[in-house]
Amino acid sequence: MEFSRFVNYNIEADGTIVLERWVQTGAMDWLGSSILTTVYDIDDGHLVPISFSIN
Repeated sequence: MEFSRFVNYNIEADGTIVLERWVQTGAMDWLGSSILTTVYDIDDGHLVPISFSIN
């Protein structure tokens, strides 16, 4: 599996940060590629993951 650099980001009104990146499966073509979306909160200057989804 390969993860790309972040391809999109958004700062939400509630202060959370949404980051998206491509997930490619390489040799397993039947899985294709997807977008991994991770939502982060900022806690004491650090990004803390809250949730993620793969579409």
